[in-house]
Amino acid sequence: LYQEIPRHTPPVRRSSPRHLLPTSATTPSPPWRPLARSTSFVHMALPAPHVAIGGAATPQSMIFVDVDGVLNVGIRDHDRAPLLLNEENCDVAASIDDLDELDAEQRECIEKVLAVMRRNVGKSDVDLYKKLACSNRLQVSGILVARLAEVIYAGGDNCSVVLASNWRKPKYAKKVAKLEEALSVYLGRKFKFDGRTDHGEEATAADRLTCIGDHLAKVCANSDRMGPLKVVVLDDFFITPLNGWACQRKSMTSAENVEEFLRESCRRSRRDIDIDAKLVHCYEEWTTASGLHVQVGSGMTAEHVRAAQEFLAGAASPTMLPPLLAATSRPSAVKTAPVTGSVTTAPGLPSLPCCKAVIACGERENAMPPMVAA
Repeated sequence: LYQEIPRHTPPVRRSSPRHLLPTSATTPSPPWRPLARSTSFVHMALPAPHVAIGGAATPQSMIFVDVDGVLNVGIRDHDRAPLLLNEENCDVAASIDDLDELDAEQRECIEKVLAVMRRNVGKSDVDLYKKLACSNRLQVSGILVARLAEVIYAGGDNCSVVLASNWRKPKYAKKVAKLEEALSVYLGRKFKFDGRTDHGEEATAADRLTCIGDHLAKVCANSDRMGPLKVVVLDDFFITPLNGWACQRKSMTSAENVEEFLRESCRRSRRDIDIDAKLVHCYEEWTTASGLHVQVGSGMTAEHVRAAQEFLAGAASPTMLPPLLAATSRPSAVKTAPVTGSVTTAPGLPSLPCCKAVIACGERENAMPPMVAA
């Protein structure tokens, strides 16, 4: 769930919360909890889908995709809905001149957003989290959607992509369709998620991991032939660190613990399977100079993309990228028409709301390239 921060007009008074982004009668209301303030800040939500499991040979690779915290950046706000790093929230945070006018809760939210905006992304990215801020109603970063397309491409032709996010729920069907449309553009072929994890309720990291493990076990049990299988999980686990939380009586203190859990999940139903697993944990935390502890679902950094590609190792040749991936992998190629309402892109590209951040970043000075170049 994403939450909103309302705009500040001194003196600050608590007002009726309102959603920052407009909704229509045809679009389900976003599952955010608004923050009570007189300027809107948006907080984040997490979704998940159901999978049709066939009886054919198992794919050579399987990618489980979370959305919130992976295709956007979310900021933990205690037990409340996370804050979404979008352009509206960034503008709200930057517009506050005197934090002392705010109450403690509001001030902390503003300080967290400012801290994330100004922080470098990962170790090899050359830009700030601010460049990953969503600028569209779909609430995903175009840069991060393009990075997901790179990982999917690395999975090769026999790759199954499973939606393991709260977005799998029926009320998010229109958003998922838009996301699939954007991925189709980047991949140069029609893309649809091959499956969805079960519709169980998820409130914790352990719930999410259990859901993914159960899905893997079903795939293994229902496959006629089992070849070598590589499993990649892209998830922030609800902005949760690997700090020893328990999943089915096993302590998760590292990515290796999660990966072993996934391997064991497959072997519960099929002992002969040759499986390897990789967790790409899209999570970062730090403490600011003022002592504020910040936790984020970081989205996929350059290191995350590279780690997933290296794990999938050779499933697709980097010299044969689809045209748009090849073009957007070069910073000099990100030249497009000006961004207006519905995004006008390079010739041959549809107008997609989720491409807006990618297209726009190419027009900004020192813009982060929308794809990982190295």
